[in-house]
Formats: sequence, C-alpha cells, structure tokens
Amino acid sequence: MKKLLILLSVLSFSVFASSTTTVKFDAWSLICGEQGNCSMSQLIAKDKAATQILMGVNINYSVSEKFPVLMLRLPAQVNQTSGVGIKIDDNKSIQVPISQCNERACQSIIKIDNTLLNEMKNGKVGMIAFALKSKRQLTLPLSLEGFSEAFEALNKDR
Repeated sequence: MKKLLILLSVLSFSVFASSTTTVKFDAWSLICGEQGNCSMSQLIAKDKAATQILMGVNINYSVSEKFPVLMLRLPAQVNQTSGVGIKIDDNKSIQVPISQCNERACQSIIKIDNTLLNEMKNGKVGMIAFALKSKRQLTLPLSLEGFSEAFEALNKDR
C-alpha cells in the first residue's frame, strides 16, 4: 500500500487542490481538481492487489490547450536510449523517446494525434513495450475499456 501511495504522488502530473473528484470509467479514472484541471489515468500493476505498480498512464492537456498528451510513467530502471513502443490492437506500432528520468521514475510524453486518438477510442488493448537497463524487455497491457467515455468527460467543458 505504501508503494501505491508513493507512486500516486509521483503520478500527480497536475497540481491537485485539497478537494479532488474521481470518476471511474471501467479501466480509466478521471481525476479533477477544484480549479477544473482534469486528467485521465490508469495504473498498470503486476498483481491484482496493485502492490507492484509497473507503469502509470495519464492523459491531459498540460502541454497545450489545443491537444491532449499521453504521459507514461515508467520505472527508473528503463533503458533510456531504447525508448518506448506503443501498439494499439493490430494497428501499426509507434516508437517514442523517453522524455526524462530521475532517481524514482522515467517519463515519456506523446502528443496524441488524430490517428492515435481514433485507435485508442476504437481499440480494446494497447501494448506498451520498453527495455530495462538489464536488457530485459517488459510489455504491459493498457486497457482501453472506458477510454472513449473518460475522454469525452475530460473534454466536456473544454
């Protein structure tokens, strides 16, 4: 539980006021602060009890009000030079760089273009692949159940 709380604090991509609201959309959560700063999120865990979080996924408009970004929070042991691979269902995969790392985590920030957005809205599962410094590759599933509804709610008052 302590690891989960630490990771949740690391995953706070926007500043949350003391009052936040969270709405669940299947695999996604929509979290909004009292100033209306909202983001969609999903935690990917190694086990059902979520004691070993491996990746955090966040979608918001923190980079620009004009387009959403997909933020992946990965373990600090990621091989930074190999980047991250993203594949939605049977669509063409894309390779994106690691944006930054610190001693606790690495992050990749991806602009969500119309192609990726449509794939996520219509998809079932995304696969996120990255290599660790030990050369071991991890491929983690990203559930897209509830994505369309959560994305619609994220954009409701825009």
